[in-house]
Amino acid sequence: MISRALFLLATFLTVAPVHAERSYREQLNYRPFPTTAAQTQEECAWIKDEMARLDSMVLFAETTSTLHADNAEGWVRDAKAALTHRASKLKCQATFSASPANVTTP
Repeated sequence: MISRALFLLATFLTVAPVHAERSYREQLNYRPFPTTAAQTQEECAWIKDEMARLDSMVLFAETTSTLHADNAEGWVRDAKAALTHRASKLKCQATFSASPANVTTP
């Protein structure tokens, strides 16, 4: 019984960090793809909000230290590329503009 508990604990400790270390792109790939026009519009709005959040992260990092800013800019650049790719797959024409979303379900 104790050896089984130790085995389960060891398995958890080795597998758990793998899940936590997923890249932003991998996490986006696990988001469900919208199936309706309304869901697509919501996803496009979320992408736009997420882009703004990432910009805020860079601004905050720039006010704290140069090292943080350099790290944040690289990470945010990669994250924005992943978001842009998802937006293009969803055909979010208005994701980066102020006009209302014109979306179609793929």
